[in-house]
Amino acid sequence: MPRTRRYTTRLSRRQRMHNLRAAIAISLVTSLILGAMVYWGLPLFIKFTNWWLDRQFAQQSEAETSLVIPPPPPRLIVPQRTVNQANLTVNGFSEPNATVVIYLNQTPMEQVLVDDKGQFTVNLTLEEGTNQIYAITLDDQNAQSDPSNPVVVVYDSQAPELTIESPADGSEFFGKKQQTVEIKGQVVDASRLLINNRMTVLGTDGRFVSQVKLSQGENNIEIKAIDQAGNETAVKLKLFYFP
Repeated sequence: MPRTRRYTTRLSRRQRMHNLRAAIAISLVTSLILGAMVYWGLPLFIKFTNWWLDRQFAQQSEAETSLVIPPPPPRLIVPQRTVNQANLTVNGFSEPNATVVIYLNQTPMEQVLVDDKGQFTVNLTLEEGTNQIYAITLDDQNAQSDPSNPVVVVYDSQAPELTIESPADGSEFFGKKQQTVEIKGQVVDASRLLINNRMTVLGTDGRFVSQVKLSQGENNIEIKAIDQAGNETAVKLKLFYFP
């Protein structure tokens, strides 16, 4: 029994020494691994972190750069919408120092630089009939605005028709009963009628009747038809009255 006990004690001591050596070896290996991680892994981690942050920043900057806000559309000012001259001056407002492209009947006609107050002026040559005008703005990054509200201008160079039915030029009138005469006639494409610069009512069919009181002797009567564009047609009559 004493010999077995000594053998067991010696075996236990060897086992403890083995376990101690294993623990020391594991500690050394762990320390080496941790040291290697600190020496090589930490700088790599820092580099990776910096690379990832730089990449995120670059993507954000690229997204912000690609997000270009276009300028607002220009505003055109054309006071007259029916004209009798082909040359038309168009004024407007847009983003200061931008470029405005003017379109006439869907065709780009003029390109003008906006001043530092946001104003611009351009001259156009209209076509006979209906003309549609609009514009777009281009900023310094070449971003394009939506089209402006279109402006429709009618160019009409044709004078209205004026027919005098009675009295005939050179007619003579006698006595009190004939001192007041009726001027009768008809117009086509006229919006106003003046007889000796006095407005005369036009019927829906363009017909008119107006009374004029004559003076003794020669009377000069001017009948003038005017359309919306300002074109005029005039007829002059000489009527003679004898009391």
